Amino acid sequence: MNCIVRSRAMFVVLLSLIGCLAIREGQRAPEFEPFPYPIHSAAELQWFYNADSSYVVRYVVLNKSKTATRRHIRFAIHDTKSGAILFSDELDDASLSWRNANELEVEHRPGIIPAEDEFNEYLHGYIYHVQSRTKIPRRASIPHPDSK
Repeated sequence: MNCIVRSRAMFVVLLSLIGCLAIREGQRAPEFEPFPYPIHSAAELQWFYNADSSYVVRYVVLNKSKTATRRHIRFAIHDTKSGAILFSDELDDASLSWRNANELEVEHRPGIIPAEDEFNEYLHGYIYHVQSRTKIPRRASIPHPDSK
């Protein structure tokens, strides 16, 4: 009697394992296009998904020296269904966050600003709308030197 119960239990466990393997086989992650910037090792590459996991941001954070407080970020936005790169950019001293499922906010803190770029509309970052593939300036309020 014990042998029959054990063999049935083993059979149920075996069927469960086969079912899990079949599910896992069908849920393979998409192969992403290669990261558009050079990296030294795969461990450097980090990522985070949007709310519904339809897009993923893959990024690398680089410091120009060990004592540097500003970090250089290279990133790419991928479509998780196709693995295609939708947008890529690189900035000094930036941070990335999803505003909602379709908008990535890129906050940029510039250092020394050349005079010709002082009032650039993308100076303090932008919002990238993934579906329409457009960049919208964050429009940080920068007082004009002539306004008193």
